[in-house]
Amino acid sequence: MGCCPHRSHHFLTIKTSFTSETNGRPITSQRRFSGDTLTYHHARSSVMELTFELAGNSLCLDFTNTVNARPTAKRDLLETPEGLSAWLKASGLDHGHVPSAEPPVLAELREFRELVYAVFHDVARGMPMPIGPLTSIVSRHAAALSSATWEMVDDRLIPGWSLVHPSQIPDLVAASAVQLLQSGPLSRLGQCPSCGWLFLDTSRNGKRRWCNMATCGSRDKSSRYFDRTKRGTPQPPHRT
Repeated sequence: MGCCPHRSHHFLTIKTSFTSETNGRPITSQRRFSGDTLTYHHARSSVMELTFELAGNSLCLDFTNTVNARPTAKRDLLETPEGLSAWLKASGLDHGHVPSAEPPVLAELREFRELVYAVFHDVARGMPMPIGPLTSIVSRHAAALSSATWEMVDDRLIPGWSLVHPSQIPDLVAASAVQLLQSGPLSRLGQCPSCGWLFLDTSRNGKRRWCNMATCGSRDKSSRYFDRTKRGTPQPPHRT
């Protein structure tokens, strides 16, 4: 699985906002990834290796990007325990202590993912947020606060959770979603026109269009250039 169908044979590419190393401390929705590309190699066989490149810049958005494309996905990380485990490790949420997810838990995770996607998809499109999914996310976050571990981060009291079972993942995702909804900037929320992945644009000029310029961006530009050439009006690709 990858962000795009054409790179799905041996490599998986995703992105996140959480730090890749928690040093045994509870995971909070405030800790941000340093900005460097986080790569995780997961050998599933002697000839296959999965590489994760996290593109959402927020845990909740990376969670929605666990399918290779939208609206029609051919591969889904949350279909199997192995896929989920690989994503957790790539996202820095599991260092080998979270047990394998059973089918009912995987089904719950997929259902919650679509609630999160419904909310941020509409935000990215400038549409009103759907009340049902939004209420479910906020309710999950409110319930999870009772089991949180509180700590001071940058002169603020922040809730965190120690992930010990896959069923807790929606707690972390809900916290990330509520943080993003409260703190934004929601005007920087975008959706890749090629694969449908969601992302928070943290670029300086706020002009990010694709999940990854080197993959979806390059393919989209090549496709448009080919179309112009096919019509008999070849033009060089635009620089961005």
